[in-house]
Amino acid sequence: MARQVSIRNETILEAARKVFLRYGFQAATARIAREAGISEGSIFKHFKTKSGLFLAAMQVETKLQAWQEQLMQSVGAGDIRKTLNLAGRTLLRQIQTIMPRIVMIRSSGITITGGGRFSDQPPPEIKILTAYFKAEAQQGRLITRAPEALAHIFVSAISHYVFCETIFGYRPLPPEAYVRVLIDTLLQAVLPAQPGRPGFRPRPGTGPQRGTRRARKDNA
Repeated sequence: MARQVSIRNETILEAARKVFLRYGFQAATARIAREAGISEGSIFKHFKTKSGLFLAAMQVETKLQAWQEQLMQSVGAGDIRKTLNLAGRTLLRQIQTIMPRIVMIRSSGITITGGGRFSDQPPPEIKILTAYFKAEAQQGRLITRAPEALAHIFVSAISHYVFCETIFGYRPLPPEAYVRVLIDTLLQAVLPAQPGRPGFRPRPGTGPQRGTRRARKDNA
């Protein structure tokens, strides 16, 4: 008697994800079975309906990412620019995975339980970035009264990049360059002013400006 081959759910999900993202929800389960190298009947031994298979295939893991842990570990000590660059690049790749699946789910017409409801809790990425910006401000390494707004700007800018890439096929810059420009723009507004840094301006009445004013008055 031939030994029965064990079929893992992940094998089916990988095949389904590939087929659905290419052909949409209307793709036949027979095509998914061929991609997975199994019979069509085997799919329904693991997933009761095609809709259930579709939603499982489109699901994205929401486990704590390494960048989120490193973000808080670097507070007060790590290089802010490098820390945010790692976070931004990782977040961008994460959203590049999520965005096409969201578009596919929305276009499928399947109703998701709990979908369409508004929550008073921000997404985990916003929460962790808000905590990071707030902690760095308390350390005096950033100047901001609105850490949550900074977090929203950071995540929204990256999300919009992926949205344009996914929907319109448009990239203003390569991903890593875009993240660098975004971080440079944000930090120009929130890094404490320091001598030698571009854009530094001493406080009125101090430093070279005071002597310059006296010299002008004497010459007059």
